[in-house]
Amino acid sequence: MLIDAGYDPTTPLHCYRGETLCLLVRSIGEAATLEPNSNGTGFVRWRARVRAASPIAPLAEPYGKGVPAPPVAPLAAGAP
Repeated sequence: MLIDAGYDPTTPLHCYRGETLCLLVRSIGEAATLEPNSNGTGFVRWRARVRAASPIAPLAEPYGKGVPAPPVAPLAAGAP
């Protein structure tokens, strides 16, 4: 989006959290090729393939054992 807005792809990218510099990337062009790693502790080059999520067993009951389903508000008269 920055490049589409007319910024030079070689412009350095400085990211701040408040007043603290938390990330420095050599260029916005390089930053565009990065994605968070699977641990959320750094970055890796973007890949076109989709990473698989860790396997999670489905719940036997949709909202957990003994947890009632949330109430559903009735539709107003004439609502689709």
